[in-house]
Amino acid sequence: MYAAHVVVQLFAVNTMLPILEIVYWNGSIPAHEEISINLATLVGTVLGQVLVGILADRYGRKKLYGIELIIIMLATVGLALCSKGAMNSVNILAWLISWRLLMGIGIGGDYPLSAVICAEFAPRKHRARMLATVFFMQPVGALMANLVAIITVAAFKSHISENANPSDCMDQCLHATDQIWRWIVGFGAIPPAFAVVLRLYIPESPRYTLDVEKDPYTAGHDIKAYFGNRSRSTSTGQEPMILQPIAQREQLVPGGVENPREVADDNEVIVTETQQPKNDIPREALPEPRPPNGTSERSSTLISSLRFGERQELTPSPLPSTIQPGEVQHMDELDIRRKVSKETWCEYWQGLRKFLFTDGNWTDLAGTSISWLVLDFSFYFLGVNSPKIITRLWNSQLYTEIYPMLMEYGYRALIATSLGAVLGGAIFIWMAKFRWQLQLYGFWILAGLFIAVGVCFITLLGTKYFAAIIALYALCNLFFNLGPNTSTFIIAAEVFPTRYRCTCHGISAASGKLGSIIAQVFLAKAKFGGADVNDPDSKWLGWVLLVFTLFMAFGAGITKFWAPNPCDKHGESRKLEDLGLGKQARKQMEERERQEEEDSDTY
Repeated sequence: MYAAHVVVQLFAVNTMLPILEIVYWNGSIPAHEEISINLATLVGTVLGQVLVGILADRYGRKKLYGIELIIIMLATVGLALCSKGAMNSVNILAWLISWRLLMGIGIGGDYPLSAVICAEFAPRKHRARMLATVFFMQPVGALMANLVAIITVAAFKSHISENANPSDCMDQCLHATDQIWRWIVGFGAIPPAFAVVLRLYIPESPRYTLDVEKDPYTAGHDIKAYFGNRSRSTSTGQEPMILQPIAQREQLVPGGVENPREVADDNEVIVTETQQPKNDIPREALPEPRPPNGTSERSSTLISSLRFGERQELTPSPLPSTIQPGEVQHMDELDIRRKVSKETWCEYWQGLRKFLFTDGNWTDLAGTSISWLVLDFSFYFLGVNSPKIITRLWNSQLYTEIYPMLMEYGYRALIATSLGAVLGGAIFIWMAKFRWQLQLYGFWILAGLFIAVGVCFITLLGTKYFAAIIALYALCNLFFNLGPNTSTFIIAAEVFPTRYRCTCHGISAASGKLGSIIAQVFLAKAKFGGADVNDPDSKWLGWVLLVFTLFMAFGAGITKFWAPNPCDKHGESRKLEDLGLGKQARKQMEERERQEEEDSDTY
């Protein structure tokens, strides 16, 4: 799902920039050009998250799930092949920025699609763990980026002069170094090629087909085709009649039927079969639902209300003819398969505005967005700028020889960042049912760790105890992925209605990348004690981490009061349909659970 190649490309800039400095800038890239390369992918990611999120809610998840990978592949190949041209006829910086911007659009599109598709297909019982496994590909991708860089540099060792330094790398050394960064970047085009093929076999989300396309017949067939005999249906062997919303578990046809449908427990999807009534049942007895809010009058058919989570009253509507005993009625005979027109763009925006502002659910979106923003403000600064940070953590000066410099970057990143991140992500999978609590307390733990590592950096740097700084920094990366870095991705995919789920997840994720952009720009201009970020003799990192403490505390407050909890009082995941009803319905459910708990204590 959330493929590791996405993160390989996002974090490959850590290993790519030091080599690009050697090849095109004689070992010293201007600060404004470095920040431009760093920002290009992040800006593209913001655009992709918002744009693809909206389009996926309008045109379907499947139609776009794969297009973003093609964009990533094209941008990766283009980036790996770009050059300065003959006699420097091409601006290499412009090419690097353009390709990384396009790559960012593809990367951004993968965020809402991977999260939402996984959430909508996953059984309720395992949804959180499956989403955590999807996001686990981020630390795995960062680990892969470091490993690819180390292996590639080692493979070209014989072509790099032993004493070559960034300022005098010429001829064979320059040729080898130029090949290294192209291989590192080009490797990122291989995993998407396999992933595109696999994604061709993923059907459209039945929830989307039912709730947005308003076509329960197709949704039922998609479920049976995807799950086979595992789908929850009766065993009559007949064609699926309709995909029923969980809210409507009561029998719609009075008088009783043979083979009543099963009631799902963990799966929100129920496929019912055509059933044979015991007695003559006039069609007048078949209820026709009222059209849902925001739906035009032309949508007032039986099919229009058969949508996940829409708790609507049913009113009888006279229809001519009767159902004869012993006669199996198919979809077209019952006139049930009449397809309701899809929402227009105008209706979509009106519905989104009503859901967020009229119904008061904007605080849910603000909670998922702001918590993601304050997290990425620190996370992507420490990640995207890791070569300089890693050098400072090891209390060492920059290497003057190319080969040991590039190898040390890779080894140190593995120890200080990748291993802790992978471990934290793995533990989160095991504890995924406590995702909201992990986000809340994860922010507080990170705030404490930032204070500890910031103070240690200021006081212990230059002493024999600098290893404590490395250990604390690795611990920060562990709790990033054991806490809010993973949970923000998961919660935003669960708590919004199907028709706006990709849009809201995309906005939330884009807010996070906006925080990383602000951090990049701020720290490129900020000075601490008269020294800027690029000064190796300053202790700027310690002060930066102390500033980040405030953001972590703010994230904890946002999570506490605004971020919705996708679980009930017993720690079990709620149905997506219940969560999609909004904040007021969620409060009523919580109140009902409290009342039931009090009643059980009384007895």
